[in-house]
Formats: sequence, C-alpha cells, structure tokens
Amino acid sequence: MDLLPKSHQEFSTSDYWNSFFKNRGKKLFEWYGEYAELSGILHKYIKLKDKTLVIGCGSSRLSEDLYDLGYRNLVNIDISDVVIKQMKTRNEANRPDLIYEQMDVFKMLYNDGQYSVVLDKGTLDALLPDDSESSTQQIVGMFEEIERVLKLGGRYVCISLAQKHVVDNTLKFFVERGWMIRIHCLPKDESANEDDFPLPVFTFVFTKFKKIPGASPILEFTMGEDGKVGRYNSAAELTQIIEETQNYNLLKRNIHKRLQSDEQIQLDLQPPGSMSPRFTLTVVDRARIKQRENKFAIFIVPQG
Repeated sequence: MDLLPKSHQEFSTSDYWNSFFKNRGKKLFEWYGEYAELSGILHKYIKLKDKTLVIGCGSSRLSEDLYDLGYRNLVNIDISDVVIKQMKTRNEANRPDLIYEQMDVFKMLYNDGQYSVVLDKGTLDALLPDDSESSTQQIVGMFEEIERVLKLGGRYVCISLAQKHVVDNTLKFFVERGWMIRIHCLPKDESANEDDFPLPVFTFVFTKFKKIPGASPILEFTMGEDGKVGRYNSAAELTQIIEETQNYNLLKRNIHKRLQSDEQIQLDLQPPGSMSPRFTLTVVDRARIKQRENKFAIFIVPQG
C-alpha cells in the first residue's frame, strides 16, 4: 500500500499519520539512520540527567535505545494516537518509565522551561516540505513552542537532510533569537548500498541563550562528531558551507557510479568570497579500471 501523502499538507495532520501507522502495523520505522549511526552525536549533547522531549517520535526505536543505556527522563510525543498506543503497548512491560503521549507539537501542554533537550529526528523536514508561506508560518509556531518549553541553556537537537528552505528558515528564526548554532555533518557510510540516498544527514544543535542586543551570532560547522569546528560570520556563509558539503557528496556519488571513462568531471575550489577558483580538480579515469581497486594518484598543477 502506498504510504506517501497526496499533498505535503497531510504531513501535519493526525489523520495521515494515523493511517500511516495503521498500514505499517507493528513494524518500526526509522528516519535518517539507526541509533548506532547517531549515538556519538546524541551522547555529546544529551546527558543522562537531562529531561528530554522527543517530538514526532513515530515508531522509532531511538528512545528505546537511549532508555536501555540509562536515559530515564525521556518523554515522547506524536500527533498520531495510533502510534502512541502502539509504542505504549510495546514498551509498558520492559520500559515502564518510558513515556509516550499523544500531543500536537504546535500546542504542547508542558510548562515553560520544563525540558533541557528537545530531540527532533526528521520531524522538522516532514513539517517544512517547501518554502511556501503557509509552511514557513507553520514552522515558526513549532519553533516558538520549542523555545517556550526549553529552559535557558537548553538544546534543540534536530536531525535533518538540511534542504535549503529548511536551513534558511531555521537559521533565520534562531539567529534572530540570539541562540548559539552548531551544525554537524554526519559522515556517509561508504559501504552503504549505492541506491541509498546520496545526501548526508546533518545534526543542528540550537542552544537557547538570552539575546544580547548587538551581539554577533555564534555560528559553527564541523564534520563528524568531533571534527575541527569552524566559526562563520553570517547565516549566508553557514548556508554556503552546507551546500558545498552536499555538492561534494553528490560529486563523490556520481564518480562512484560512473561506468564510462571518457566523461570528464571537474570540481573548482574557491576561496571564501571569491568567484575565481584557487584549485581545479580534474578526475581522469583509466579505462577498464578494476572494480574496488581503490588506487589513485593526485597531481597538483598551478593554473596557467
């Protein structure tokens, strides 16, 4: 049975998600990676003592995995009462302290500053499918609720594919609020099936600070869990590094899937703010290269 909605507006309705989880039955569903792929980044920003709210939990095993490692302050919410009942039944015997509640993320019933962490795995992407006015207005309502229920110094940890309209809207909101922003690009599994989605997954970490008038925003980007952190002066620069990272992954994918050696692929590397390339990388394949040979040479040749 086709589980895709007829229009993207259905992603924000309880009827769609109730139908989705009824049709899937008891089979669990993961967006954007399994726990093993995300554990390093999650443990970096979510501590055992943190009271954590998981929004749009669906039928993910993520909270179960965290619970089994000692996280006992987990509350999961979803708009679908069907999936909430399923997850309650699934966990009531072995994980009695794991809380599941049916709730609308746009109208949460929690107190101000009640949580240390809000965890979002794919919910933002589902609720912001495009840059239409209705979508952007709706997502501001979700961000305002997240801001309300997070305490000062709390973190909104969001796992996303970082489509441009998602990046633009999140950065606009949280930069204006004066929050610290750090973005991790999670490495792709090079052994994954080549038919898997080629773009990397990103983790946005928005830390709630009290806004200081005139202060410059803290905007950071890093590769992996513990890579070198780069700091950027504007949201535009941060957006650019995300797009460059995505384009690089697409280029690697295209090179990996090529079957002909007569096609030439080039990649220009430009200094920030420059329209002229500093280096041009030209990929030249040897004909009939053995599959998985994984041998290569690099020549650096000054232009001109």
